[in-house]
Amino acid sequence: MTEMNEEAIRLITGRKSIRKYDEAQKISRDEMTRMLEEACRAPSALNLQPWRFLVIQSHEGKEKLKPLFYNNPLLLDSCSAMIAVLGDFAASDYKDQIYDKAVTGGTMSKEERDKEVRLISDLYDGMPHDEQLTDVSFNSALAAMQLMLVARAHGYETCPLGGFDKKRFSEVFDYDRSRYLPLVLIAIGKPAEEGFDTVRLGVDEITKWI
Repeated sequence: MTEMNEEAIRLITGRKSIRKYDEAQKISRDEMTRMLEEACRAPSALNLQPWRFLVIQSHEGKEKLKPLFYNNPLLLDSCSAMIAVLGDFAASDYKDQIYDKAVTGGTMSKEERDKEVRLISDLYDGMPHDEQLTDVSFNSALAAMQLMLVARAHGYETCPLGGFDKKRFSEVFDYDRSRYLPLVLIAIGKPAEEGFDTVRLGVDEITKWI
């Protein structure tokens, strides 16, 4: 294993959920944009990228979130930002934009583009809601996990949180509940605590080999 690979493994295995952050540490919009761009390199089915982000950094934004938040308010107050990850049920509407960009960028021929766009239409037009829910949740979760690892690479720590009022979230932050699915909040910032080690089940306890 090379030195670079060892560093990548340390970044992945050293991640801890941090619940107290340095309140004086801010993250610039430029750096946050870069982290989101890097998180968006996560894979997704047919490259539809159904994840959407709401970056809550201002005092006003945090105050709007606070009544919906089931966790320790210190976590919300101290983090540099709380990033909401939502899934877009209408992600397939972007198929032309995505695949036209691929043709323009030279990564796909016009014939390949047309084939993929037809496939997406066949699969997603009229897709049952329960299948949409699985698709959007699964693919958006990939971007959420990548964002947490990207944050570590930038010198920050994170904490994923599912404990918030998702229905009221859509109302308070003006998201169409029929289109956008609130999935997880991710706190990010410079840690003001070590966090604690957690244990994992052994591979032999969770794996079958055939």
